[in-house]
Amino acid sequence: RFFTYSVGREGSVAVDAEFSSFGDYASRFIEQVYQSWVRTLRGIQMRVGDSGTRVTIRFELMNDGSVRQMKTTFHSSSELLMNICRDAIKSRDPFEGWPQDMVDLFGESKTVTITFHYR
Repeated sequence: RFFTYSVGREGSVAVDAEFSSFGDYASRFIEQVYQSWVRTLRGIQMRVGDSGTRVTIRFELMNDGSVRQMKTTFHSSSELLMNICRDAIKSRDPFEGWPQDMVDLFGESKTVTITFHYR
């Protein structure tokens, strides 16, 4: 199950539901990833064939806010658009550390899956 956070002219970003249950933290994380993604997209010319494609990326988000073991699990987009998604996540590394309630629930890390939908 995914929860869609940000929707704009370029597309949308969705995150797995369990991570989204940490409202404020998850919202800030996804918003920063989304803004980085959109800034980069505005600087390129998308091909007609890229419309309607998506990229799914899974990674470990550590309790100190760092990202580890990033893997693209699916993409129907061009390599360029796939790399823009990966860079949007990497550009936030490290993000802020977790609040104590997240550490209590998840421990040292949480597997997070984000899907980028291109319009």
